[in-house]
Amino acid sequence: MPMTAPLARWSMAVLAVLLLAIAQPAAAQWGARKQVVTATARIEPAEALRGAIVEVIVSATVDPAYHLYAMKQPVPGGGPVATEINLSEATAKLLTPVGEWKEPESKVKVDPGFEIDVALLYGSPLEFRRSFRVNTDAAVGDVELALEMYYQACTETSCLPPATAAIAAALKVLPGEPVAAPAAAVKVAAPPVQSVSEAAVSGGGSFGGFLLASFLFGLVALATPCVFPMIPITISFFTNKAAKSTGQAAKYAAVYVGSIILGFTLIGFGFSLLLLLLGAGVERSGFAQWIASNPWVNLFFALLYITFALSLFEVLHLQAPQFLTGKLGKQAGTRNDFLGIAAKAMVFVLISFTCTAPLLGVLIVQTLTGGDWTRPLFGMMAFATGFALPFFVLALLPQMLGSLPKSGSWLYATKVVMGLVVLAAAFKFLSNADIVWLKENLILTREVLLALWAAIATATALYLFGLIRLKDEGASDGIGVPRMLGGVTFGFVALYLAGGLFGGKLHGWLEAYMPIDFAPPSASAAAKGDTLTWHEEIEPAIAEARATGKNVFIDFTGYTCTNCRLMEKNMFPRPEIHDLLGKYVRVKLYTDDRKKGAERQEFQARHFNTVALPYYAVVTPDMEVLGKAEYSTDAVAFATFLKSGL
Repeated sequence: MPMTAPLARWSMAVLAVLLLAIAQPAAAQWGARKQVVTATARIEPAEALRGAIVEVIVSATVDPAYHLYAMKQPVPGGGPVATEINLSEATAKLLTPVGEWKEPESKVKVDPGFEIDVALLYGSPLEFRRSFRVNTDAAVGDVELALEMYYQACTETSCLPPATAAIAAALKVLPGEPVAAPAAAVKVAAPPVQSVSEAAVSGGGSFGGFLLASFLFGLVALATPCVFPMIPITISFFTNKAAKSTGQAAKYAAVYVGSIILGFTLIGFGFSLLLLLLGAGVERSGFAQWIASNPWVNLFFALLYITFALSLFEVLHLQAPQFLTGKLGKQAGTRNDFLGIAAKAMVFVLISFTCTAPLLGVLIVQTLTGGDWTRPLFGMMAFATGFALPFFVLALLPQMLGSLPKSGSWLYATKVVMGLVVLAAAFKFLSNADIVWLKENLILTREVLLALWAAIATATALYLFGLIRLKDEGASDGIGVPRMLGGVTFGFVALYLAGGLFGGKLHGWLEAYMPIDFAPPSASAAAKGDTLTWHEEIEPAIAEARATGKNVFIDFTGYTCTNCRLMEKNMFPRPEIHDLLGKYVRVKLYTDDRKKGAERQEFQARHFNTVALPYYAVVTPDMEVLGKAEYSTDAVAFATFLKSGL
């Protein structure tokens, strides 16, 4: 039956409404897609000679509801579309890439659709940077650079189709002789930034030296008052009570020693987890620096060391939790099998904590400042091996017990000396916090710190000579040769430190631990050429370099960086190094400064792809990198690096 005109008109109207309803979301989505990401680009510097290095910076403004996908994905080639930035064919003939694109920090999460890890970019604007060299055959004058950004924008629940954004940027190629390619950078292997405790026990910064020092700390822990008297009691259990033969004694001793190692290693694993929590959001390359320069962390370590010192002086009594020792003690007292042996070992670990905590604290602080997640685990394993190994040897050779020294006042004296040394270390951590917080208004100046250390060394010497006695100390066995030698040693240390109070220069590594001198060099010293003057910001250094035609020497340093002080005290004053530095415009950038540290650290990471300290670079006034170097004890290599920028 034919459709009537009114019905046809109504049908067409309904169809139009339906089509509009269907098309409107698609149109809105299309419009939104076109406005989700807006990309722009700029060149720094905007004017450059042929052969010079410029940086292309692409800035993408992204709708807050959306995110992009990082250029580098955990699973290459899989999942959503990774962001790409490419030069047009014409632009590629003008610029040659130097290095890879540097993109914002990404967040990795599991994509439920692809079931793989993906790296997401959140925030706005997102900046992508890459260095390029202006080709030597580029035409002089203003040129237009064309780039394309290929991306996919997604929300948490849906994605827009991949899109391409055309980007333009302007560069002025200056007339003049092309810039020559820079000399190869001098890369000198650098040990990690060390704190006072790290330098004391790290064996020069190598991992092998660190493990050896940890092992030796375990041996030293045996000579503490709550551990040493337990040695013959423990060994007698293996040889006389529990074991019926040498073989059985060896098995019991192996289980006992293995349980001790396991107990201390678990403590190390716990601190590894703590390290991961503390380091959340901090780049691995900058974690040691963060530990060394954070005033609150240094204050915590100082209080920890003071607590350990008071424990050694028996002012405070550190004890393991009663509920742990109670449960393990019950197992140790009722069982004679391997489980009972293991329980005895765990009780011994907990009880020995009273005396070993100060040594463990020094070791743990050292592992934290190393910036390596595995150091607490392996350090504690080495410590426990040194601590437990003598028990195994003595269980097999019980006759060796007769050659051990008897317990006596020497044990108490050892504990007191350890407490004084730990107290001296605490003042260094207080000094680090003082430097970051107060800077020019230091409380613990070089003189104050030297006076405190000299006083502690003097007190230690007088105690070992028997001229100072603690209130609860028992009768003395007399001043034997070891105590006399120890007293003489600490007396010489006190005199040496006191010499630094009256203008004497300490040995280079010790001078590096002194608080930094914030006083500006005197005009007379600068006039004689004895002292190099330094800028404290990059902008005035660049301005002076442009005006004088010199290049710039950048010293990325830190207030609490020991290796930085070592370079400044031992390397910079060398005549050949001093003369070469004098040919540069010099700038020191303190990357742990409370106000400007983050900005300077970002500047270092952007231009040199590292936040390590100390770090040195020579650049042109246009920030073209001519040479780079790190910590070095090789004056010839460092001089070669400095010459590369002249």
